[in-house]
Amino acid sequence: EGFGHVGNEGFFGYGNSPEILNVGMFSQDSDATLEIEIGGYSPGPGVPTDDGYDQINVSGQASLDGTLQVSLINDFVPVLGDTFDFLTFGTLSGSFAEVTGPFGFGGGNLYFEVVEQPDRLQLAVAEVPTGQALHVSTAATTRMEEGIQALADYSDRLLSDLLLSKAELTS
Repeated sequence: EGFGHVGNEGFFGYGNSPEILNVGMFSQDSDATLEIEIGGYSPGPGVPTDDGYDQINVSGQASLDGTLQVSLINDFVPVLGDTFDFLTFGTLSGSFAEVTGPFGFGGGNLYFEVVEQPDRLQLAVAEVPTGQALHVSTAATTRMEEGIQALADYSDRLLSDLLLSKAELTS
């Protein structure tokens, strides 16, 4: 098995025909882009043709950085809950600095989320929170921010009290 490498502002992709790449090691530089095309549910070209998705199988170390670009091809539209194992590995170091690609497909509220498993990375179709889910998420964030602010205020009061009671600390 060979060595896969994306670097020097390189762009690694297959061009509207999903493939499977098997390598021993894989490395992606910070200025490189890995394109993963999704046109169906099976890894590789699929049956009859071009109705699969790109997959890279690394038997050893996969070292990641740079950009992951996800592209939907051949009018394929995945649904909520679909997952695509696009990178398998023996060991993994690093992560993609940026993920780009379809956002708002399906009913306009779906996107891809990168999910790390012990031996693979998946693209999972997730839903943008709306309505009650968005409210719960926003409310939880607000409560967390309020809690952090209360801790900061309490810390400031303690420091102020300490400095007032111990004048020698200010000199």
